[in-house]
Amino acid sequence: MRRQPVTRCVSFLVALSLASALVTGCTSTTLTPDTCPNEFTAAVVWTSRTARSSSIQFFNSDSLIAEIPIRVEQVDWTDNAPVYHDDKVGFLSTGDGWLQDGHLITMSLPTCVTTLTAINEPVTNITSSADGFITVGNLNGASYLHKFLDDGTGPINASFESQYITTAYGTNDFIYALSDNVISNQVSLIVIRNSDLSEVDRVPLPMLLSGETPVSMTVSHGKLVIPIPYSGNDEDNRLLIIDENDLSVHVLKLDASSPFYVRSVGDMVYVAHTFMNSAFRDLSQYHQVSVVNMVNEMVTIHDLPASLSRFDVNSTTVAILGPPNDDGTATLHTYSLPSFTSMANVNLTAPSDIPDAFAATIFLPQS
Repeated sequence: MRRQPVTRCVSFLVALSLASALVTGCTSTTLTPDTCPNEFTAAVVWTSRTARSSSIQFFNSDSLIAEIPIRVEQVDWTDNAPVYHDDKVGFLSTGDGWLQDGHLITMSLPTCVTTLTAINEPVTNITSSADGFITVGNLNGASYLHKFLDDGTGPINASFESQYITTAYGTNDFIYALSDNVISNQVSLIVIRNSDLSEVDRVPLPMLLSGETPVSMTVSHGKLVIPIPYSGNDEDNRLLIIDENDLSVHVLKLDASSPFYVRSVGDMVYVAHTFMNSAFRDLSQYHQVSVVNMVNEMVTIHDLPASLSRFDVNSTTVAILGPPNDDGTATLHTYSLPSFTSMANVNLTAPSDIPDAFAATIFLPQS
């Protein structure tokens, strides 16, 4: 589950050595689409590993209603994204690792205006906070957080020596970062003050193994929820739950293996049982979503007819991106909440102008 992307990015303002490993800020590019849907039920992000071409397709039920190009390469499909902040949705692109920059991608959901901000180091994850978007990067034995503020100032930067941060989750007051110490191999939760990215506390998590730290987390009802998809050579079935008030830790067992992606809506946490690159079962065998009521930690599991590789949730809908079929066709499935009644099933068609296109992730409108 650990990823070590090799990305060389050059600032538009000043050429930085990768050894410096500190973002000083880049100019942002704003893209205004020719058209934007008035309403949509789900959107699919397409990208490529070989070309600086990506695209977002918008669907209303099973009908494609709009498509917006984005000039970035390799939107990252293995991280905590999509993340939401105010009326924006955010993603990362990693570029090609040599000539093309990685980017923070933010899109206004009301207008579909997209802003690309170049990132000058390898980027591995993203979160949002009370006042902006935060990227996570790892380079030369250290981790770096960079907060890009809503008012256009910054970024605010912080470094964490000897750490490999795999994921983070932002609230109004704090950023929670899941990290693996590259010297001691101790996995910890680092609590970081949101305002200035300074460290407040650090909690050892011995139940998480070095090199197997998850890439997704969420907060609901005052509790941080971290999935444990596998341990060593076996699939796992646990959620790690940490109380925000006293940072006490306990484990909740689920009835299905490989909890991987987590999303929260109010007091409910939705857990997609799937995998990034499964070593245990074929990806087509993962088709379950657990729903955890965080008030009492009661769990309901839904066994869906379609398998899933990515998912997203809002107050009314669950959207599932299915892995490619034998013919390479990806699928989009939407279900209504809370019953998980099927709403639409779509066999997706890749944009014709994107070489080697694949469906990277999905997102939903936010109420």
